[in-house]
Amino acid sequence: MPGGLFWNNIIAIKYFFLEEEEATDRPIETRHVGRFAMGGAVIRRHIGSHTDIVRTVTTEAERVEALQEFFGIHILSEAVKYIHGRASAL
Repeated sequence: MPGGLFWNNIIAIKYFFLEEEEATDRPIETRHVGRFAMGGAVIRRHIGSHTDIVRTVTTEAERVEALQEFFGIHILSEAVKYIHGRASAL
């Protein structure tokens, strides 16, 4: 069976610019970008050294919705069946 980080996990990262009100309490060198990161079923929001869990998904339908909402990745509902039976499936 194939292995490796990307075979056994669903991973996504998206960088974003901070809104002005989020950036005011941080030094200018570290405040301009943050990132969303998904590893498996957990979506985190990172700004500097601060990390918040923004969502934990429990189904493939929720994961597809989160991929669209946080990362702008659109997956057709009929394509979800291809994850079933794989190590990365929920």
